[in-house]
Amino acid sequence: MGLLMMQNFIAGSIAIGLYSRVIEIETSRSWNPLSSSLAGTIYSNLFLGLTILFIIVFTLYRYNVQKRAIHLQEVDY
Repeated sequence: MGLLMMQNFIAGSIAIGLYSRVIEIETSRSWNPLSSSLAGTIYSNLFLGLTILFIIVFTLYRYNVQKRAIHLQEVDY
């Protein structure tokens, strides 16, 4: 249990460091076509990147779960 809590703490620390580094980068270009305000460009780009990362991770997870389910069905027969 302690190892899991330490892993969560380290992952959170790394994530906060990466988020703050991205926010410090000055950019005048918006990657998000739905964003109409230039004031929130940095946060818009950050959340767009997180959304793309989520979609990639979810797709990989879904693919692995389906592959495992198919493999388990083949073993049952």
